[in-house]
Amino acid sequence: MHQNGQGGAEAANIEESLHAVAVRRGVGLLPVSVAAQHPDPDIPYLPMTGVLPAVPTYASPRSNPHPFGRALR
Repeated sequence: MHQNGQGGAEAANIEESLHAVAVRRGVGLLPVSVAAQHPDPDIPYLPMTGVLPAVPTYASPRSNPHPFGRALR
C-alpha cells in the first residue's frame, strides 16, 4: 500500500486494503460479498444505508481490445 499524494492510499489487492483497515490505517468501501469472503475479527463490516447499489461495468480500449471482451457484452 502506498500514499497517493491526495490524502488517501492505494492498495494493489483486497488483502492489502483489508490489512490497512485492520491496522487502523484506513477505511474501505467494499461490496457486501467481501465480508463473507474475508471474515476478520479486527474488521467491523458495517452496512451502508441510503446508497444506490453498485452496477459493475466493463470497459475496454477502442483499439486492440482483448478478444475475451466480446463475451462480456
